Amino acid sequence: MSNNFSPELELSYQLTDSVSLYLNYSYFREPIEGSFFNGEPFQPETYQGLEVRVDTVLFSDKFSTSLYFFNESQNNITTLDPLFPDFDTQVNEQNSQSLGLELTSEIVPGWDVIIHYAYTKARIVEDDRLKVGNRIEDVAEHSGGFWTTYEIQTGALKGLGFGGGCWVVGTRPGDFENSFSLPSYLQTDAVVFYRSDDLKVAITIQNLFNEEVNTSDGIPLTIIGTVWTEF
Repeated sequence: MSNNFSPELELSYQLTDSVSLYLNYSYFREPIEGSFFNGEPFQPETYQGLEVRVDTVLFSDKFSTSLYFFNESQNNITTLDPLFPDFDTQVNEQNSQSLGLELTSEIVPGWDVIIHYAYTKARIVEDDRLKVGNRIEDVAEHSGGFWTTYEIQTGALKGLGFGGGCWVVGTRPGDFENSFSLPSYLQTDAVVFYRSDDLKVAITIQNLFNEEVNTSDGIPLTIIGTVWTEF
C-alpha cells in the first residue's frame, strides 16, 4: 500500500479586467528507501509549497506582467553524509523563498519578447549535522533570462519563425556544507520553426555556444527536432 500523499489547492480571482490574483498550495509526502550510517531507516520526504501571483494584462493584451512569490519547505531531503562519506543522510528542514517578475510583450504582430528575473533565498533551517543557515546546494540567489521569437505573418513564408535567448544563473554552493561554490554561467538557446493549421516543425539548439555548465541539469550543445501534428 502506498503512503504517498499529495493534496493541492488552487484559487484564482479576477480583480479587474486587467488584473488577476492566483494562489496555489501543495503538499507532498513520499517514503524514502535507505538508511543512515547506524542502520536507522530514512524518514519520509515531505514538501510544502505556496505560490502567490499577480498577473496584469495591458495595452489590449499586447503587454503582460507576472509578479510572483514562492515559499517552499522540504523535510528529510537525502544528501551525502559529511561525517560518514560512505553513507547518505537527510536534511531535517530546508526552506526556499523566491520573488520573481516576468514581462511578456508582443512588439509587433508575430514578434514576442519575454524577460524574467528571480531572487531566491534558500537555506537550511533545521538539521543535526549540517550548519543551520547554510545555503542549499546548487541554488543560485540570482537568475534571469530573455527570450524572443518572430513568426512571418504573410506571404509564401507565412508560418516560418525563428528565435533565441539566453538565461543567466549566478554563483551557487556546490554542496550543503558550502565548502565550495559553482561559478555563474550564461546559456544561449535558439530555435527555428514552421507551423501551419495542423502541423508544427521545430529545430531547437540548446547551449548554442557549448558553455560549461556545472549543475545537475546542465547540458552540452544539443540539437532537438520536434514535430507536432493534428488529425
